[in-house]
Amino acid sequence: MTDRVSKRERMRARRERLCEAALPWAEEVLLPALGLGGTRPVLESPATGERSLALFVTAGERKFVLRCHPTKAGVVRTVRVVRHVRKRGVPVPEILFVDRSRRTRKRLGGGVTVEEWIEGVPLSDLPDQAVAADLLAAQMAEMHNVYRSRWGNLTFGHFTGYGNELLDRVKSHLRRAEADGCAAVVDRADDILSFLRRELPKLRTFGKYSLCHRAFTPENAIATPDGRLIPIDVKRMRYEHFAANLFLGLTFFGPAGEERFLETYFSRATGRDRSHYLAVEPLFRVITLTKLLHYEHSSRGDSGSERPVARVWRERLVAALDA
Repeated sequence: MTDRVSKRERMRARRERLCEAALPWAEEVLLPALGLGGTRPVLESPATGERSLALFVTAGERKFVLRCHPTKAGVVRTVRVVRHVRKRGVPVPEILFVDRSRRTRKRLGGGVTVEEWIEGVPLSDLPDQAVAADLLAAQMAEMHNVYRSRWGNLTFGHFTGYGNELLDRVKSHLRRAEADGCAAVVDRADDILSFLRRELPKLRTFGKYSLCHRAFTPENAIATPDGRLIPIDVKRMRYEHFAANLFLGLTFFGPAGEERFLETYFSRATGRDRSHYLAVEPLFRVITLTKLLHYEHSSRGDSGSERPVARVWRERLVAALDA
């Protein structure tokens, strides 16, 4: 529990430091570099609040998103990811300015990337969830149509060991869930590991890995006025099994919208076999729900109440393990 509190306190301290120093830094460094010197910037916090090291910067009629990265490697990775996916036709915000100098890192608490503002609303704010499901399914299919034979990050990958990687990730979540007191996951830890060891061999017949967001939430996709869906906060993108990303998308619409979502997805995804997805879906269902339940527990704190969606996730995890 102490580790979780400390992590939250560190994030809060980093955010306070960023908010305090970002305004004069924007006036002195950012806006002159963008040809907007002399303009008075206005800074706003995103809806994610203290969970994010991002700020919205408005200068006159222009608007940008400033993202602070605690490490230099985070800046480099973000730039590489954006360059990689834009080259392959995936629409993500363009990076307009990068600063990983020692002076800026000392001043703001990390290096900085500044990206173009995407006009629109988060996927979660769309009133029609059927439209939201169609947009997300189409956008995921577009990303998953970019694939290669190796899993891993965008600059190099691995030929073997993907199943072991998944198992190690789940074990890590279980260890942290135990430290956080997440009973919904810890009480079924042995069942979860036994289930995964039984299902993982089904991945051996699969040879292509798709471009996946990995940090997807409905807030990390912007629906634009022209009907597109633009993924944002893409620094963790890498190549993985498409079903992992696909089931993560499904969890935000509930069982009632799954069939429509899958129909839209498979009508647009090339070289994707629905029968293969159905064969590995139980595996990724358990992995994804384990991760989501742990994140939900750790993000709400000791006094927070469980959201209705978390109860649905818990019931679906139990049903998958007991099937």
